[in-house]
Amino acid sequence: MEAISYDKNDFEHLMLISQGHVAFQCLYTGLELGIFDLFSEKGPLNYQEISEELRLNESSCKILIRALYSLNLLNKVNDKFTNSTIAISFLTNKSQLKFKDILGWQSKIVYPGIIDFTDAIKTNSNIGLRHFSGEGDNLYERLSSNKELEMVFQKSMSALSSSANQYFLQHLDLKGINTLVDVGGGEGTNLKAI
Repeated sequence: MEAISYDKNDFEHLMLISQGHVAFQCLYTGLELGIFDLFSEKGPLNYQEISEELRLNESSCKILIRALYSLNLLNKVNDKFTNSTIAISFLTNKSQLKFKDILGWQSKIVYPGIIDFTDAIKTNSNIGLRHFSGEGDNLYERLSSNKELEMVFQKSMSALSSSANQYFLQHLDLKGINTLVDVGGGEGTNLKAI
């Protein structure tokens, strides 16, 4: 059988896409467990210190820390880990963009429904709604039946709006406007910024 030749960059790009779900789950687990905030508060830590601080089994801790390190979200010097520049900029409670809230939406709302993407395309229907209890034929109506998921959604939309508002406000001309209504404004993030 003849060897197949391929571009290494194309293959790596394909692998990044095909393994994206694993990378996402590692990132979100790190956020949920507070790993990035832990490094922000305590500085460099080794596996044992991390597992003690987070009350994790050391073996499980190693799996997650190695994954975050391989994703360039952590740095390592000798046997100690700390946040990478990416983590410092985006993944701690001190960062301006509330990435944990945005990824909460991905984890709790997008992921359950996206599993039906192929069937949704084939049937031209919103079949993914079956993963969300409640009345209604769209996600927004269903979320209003589940206060926990509705809060996840609202926090995410607020975080996304906050990140966009710095550009939004630079290009919004309100001269001559006396009344402004934000329909479907959730927590009022945009109006607060204005």
